[in-house]
Amino acid sequence: KKGFHFSENDNPWACEDWIYQVEESNNNKAVFYGYDANLFPLPKFSEVNKGHRERVIKKALKHFEGHEGEVWFDDVRIK
Repeated sequence: KKGFHFSENDNPWACEDWIYQVEESNNNKAVFYGYDANLFPLPKFSEVNKGHRERVIKKALKHFEGHEGEVWFDDVRIK
């Protein structure tokens, strides 16, 4: 539950870290906020380019495969 790391083409400077938000999560819901390589907050996930959002979700669903509850990236429920 600590977080999720996403990068395309193994570029360490073009990566995203999705960090688990303890205060907004519970046993049935895991909430993550996105940050860039410098830990600067990313735009709301719903506002991100649709193609990029779909690539992140595809990888995240594999990562959270065993999680039973909801998974949220900012304001978007991905699972």
